[in-house]
Amino acid sequence: MYGIAAATAPTSIDKTVAVILFKFSNTTTVPYTKTTAEGVGFTNANSVANYYWENTWGQWRVSGTVFDW
Repeated sequence: MYGIAAATAPTSIDKTVAVILFKFSNTTTVPYTKTTAEGVGFTNANSVANYYWENTWGQWRVSGTVFDW
């Protein structure tokens, strides 16, 4: 066919991020656990990683490490 480019399969993108938990020095309590942050970022059904996976039609895979307080 003339003037029509061949469709190519989109490539997936892997993003690895570091999540660094911190609190101010005048705060004595820990607002949430490392496990909670891992869930919000990577493992829960409504995690940030799942958000990007769904909204890029499976093109972005987000993973990473949560560093404790």
